[in-house]
Amino acid sequence: MAMGGLSIVGFGQTAVAVALGQANGSFGTPFNAITGFTPGAGQWNSFDRFPRQLADVNGDGRADIVGFGESGVVVALAQTNGTFGNPFSAFTGFTTGSGRWLTYNQFPRQMGDINGDGRADIVGFGEHGVFVALGQLDGTFIAPHQYNTLNAFTVGAGRWTNFDQFPRQVVDLNKDGLADVVGFGESGVYVALNQTPQFSRNIDLLFELDFKTSGQSIWGNSQAKYKYDRDYSVSWNEGGSVDVGFGSIGGYTNGAFGVKYGYDVDFGSINANLPVQTWFDLPDQIQAGQTITLKSGYNLKETANFSTTAPRISAYFDFLAKLAVGGSLTLDALGFDKTWQFSPVNFDQSFSLKFDTANSWSTGFGGQELNVENEKFSANFSEGKLIELEVGGIKSGTTGRVKDDKTIVGSSDSTLLKANLDLDNLLARIVGKIPKLKPVGEALKKLEGKVGGSVDLGVTTAYGGATWNLFDAEFSNRLGLKTNLNLFADNLAGTLYLEDGRQQNFTVGQDLTFNVGADVNGDGFINMSATVALTASFENKTALAYQGALEMEALSASGKIGAGELSAGGSIGPVWSYAKDIPGLNAETSLYDRKFGLTGLNSQSFNFAVAVGNRA
Repeated sequence: MAMGGLSIVGFGQTAVAVALGQANGSFGTPFNAITGFTPGAGQWNSFDRFPRQLADVNGDGRADIVGFGESGVVVALAQTNGTFGNPFSAFTGFTTGSGRWLTYNQFPRQMGDINGDGRADIVGFGEHGVFVALGQLDGTFIAPHQYNTLNAFTVGAGRWTNFDQFPRQVVDLNKDGLADVVGFGESGVYVALNQTPQFSRNIDLLFELDFKTSGQSIWGNSQAKYKYDRDYSVSWNEGGSVDVGFGSIGGYTNGAFGVKYGYDVDFGSINANLPVQTWFDLPDQIQAGQTITLKSGYNLKETANFSTTAPRISAYFDFLAKLAVGGSLTLDALGFDKTWQFSPVNFDQSFSLKFDTANSWSTGFGGQELNVENEKFSANFSEGKLIELEVGGIKSGTTGRVKDDKTIVGSSDSTLLKANLDLDNLLARIVGKIPKLKPVGEALKKLEGKVGGSVDLGVTTAYGGATWNLFDAEFSNRLGLKTNLNLFADNLAGTLYLEDGRQQNFTVGQDLTFNVGADVNGDGFINMSATVALTASFENKTALAYQGALEMEALSASGKIGAGELSAGGSIGPVWSYAKDIPGLNAETSLYDRKFGLTGLNSQSFNFAVAVGNRA
């Protein structure tokens, strides 16, 4: 469908219909141009979930279909007769299946020529950033680059919550060949002019490379994992029997003595998956023996990520001291058939100690408890604790996502120690010390509590319990570990192998000037191959942080009753809650701040051939 004269494109139930624009301003008879991109094709049943746009993605002057499907961006290139070619997968991002682009209304995706190369690019307005994926000659798109200057047009900025109320369009306003962003806000129309193309305008060769590494410590180049086990014990299990004619006599012995101990330490390790797109620009004319300048660049794909394992220390100590000696006598004569068992020695004084930083531990102090118990009935009541302590380990690692074309970032915040002082409980204790106000103090203590009990009914046991919190105010003290991790794709370099056997070292992103050499094979192409390696670095900033806060909630309760296998229960609230960090009651000290090289990355190779002659 030619871009010069506008035509109508309608996405019907089973086909896409086109009515070509005529010279007199009317439109021709509609015809079916393609059967895909419709509800009848099985996927395209909602524009909000699966939007479809029209844009010239390959620079041939004809508007193509760009559909944002479940798991990929699908493109159908326009043909000279107004129909469309077979759809193909053009990119794997910007889709519902990726988990970030759930609806068009919340996260719109528009088309526009961002870098002035004559090809439409994808502009996605995400939750916290605007991402651009540049269109290529073959109709595909390279990995997105985040335009930080456009972050104000996103949901995360607080004003652009949906496209229905606050649409954003991509169009060239100042005729400089670069598409700009126009946003229709709450009280005005906002424009962000596209000042500088951020990518090369003539990408001719595009290669997807995949780099991976795993197991390196998050604290540098040291070993990440240590495991130690020792077994200084003996064990046995022996036995047998002897037939004595009128029966049998048997005996056995088993036991174990000694110690077993060990530990398993994981200081935290990095697993990185770094898919990279690298591109090359070629001159319009290449001749055998010609000296050319090759321009190039690279970027991380949107799916690049890293994950770290949580630091963890576990240890065990087993003391074994057990012995069993016994026997049996079986009499099966004279009408007897009886066996006697005896075990004169049977003791076990073994014990086991275990420690694991992944486990949490909590306790409380200062709460009154009351327990009543007899043969048929038991009941208990407990007040809220004055002080509650929770000691926690680092439960999970950190996951990093792409921030820009060469950076992946991730952060985590783990609670190591939390101590809460119950302020209403403290007030109750203070008031209770005043003789005339003692009943008030006792009543305040009952604002929070727990009760439970059981009754033996003979055929079964009935039980029940309830917790309540009418009002709770706590002074919270939290000591935690804050970690900010950054992965940088610093450099992509390698060796270019020419058809005539020569080699040329190069760095992607830097101009490479070289003589292409001879067409040795005589096939009309200069054949080349390259091997490249990615140099990456990892930055770990870990700090110990303290924060004091006020936490309040009101009107919550839960209960459960049951008898035998039958039970019922429920909960409500809290109806109201409030939490606020106390300004000034915080501190942070750096424990580790270091940037180091990421090791273990594999190398990648690719081949290409450049035709000899005029490419224009």
